[in-house]
Amino acid sequence: MFFLLAVHNRASTAFNFFLEGHLDLALQLTAHFFHFLFIQAFLNKAVNFRRLHTLLRYSQIIVVCCLCIYTWVYFTNGSFVLLNHIENGCKYFLLGFGIMIVFTGLVTKDRLLKYLMLGYLFLMVMSIFSR
Repeated sequence: MFFLLAVHNRASTAFNFFLEGHLDLALQLTAHFFHFLFIQAFLNKAVNFRRLHTLLRYSQIIVVCCLCIYTWVYFTNGSFVLLNHIENGCKYFLLGFGIMIVFTGLVTKDRLLKYLMLGYLFLMVMSIFSR
């Protein structure tokens, strides 16, 4: 993604708009979907934390639905205002999920969940410096 942004830095092409618009959010949501799968498999939350496991399942469904809705609106309607609302809603949902992981990590004594909490905490702090 960074390579393509650097190559097409000062060009105003259709691919550049697709890269900055649809592909950016699609890659982010796809990465979060697989990250949720990793959390479920690696941390074995179905046994240890039933509520977190259920929340991860629903989060996967929400991420897939957001991606499908965003893709449908992008290729059919193309309304910038609607696309912006959908993208911001997806990002607020992911931020809320991260905050929930941080609070869960502060409350529990599980060491792996503490590492996950620190990762999400650094992700949220460093996203302040992102554009």
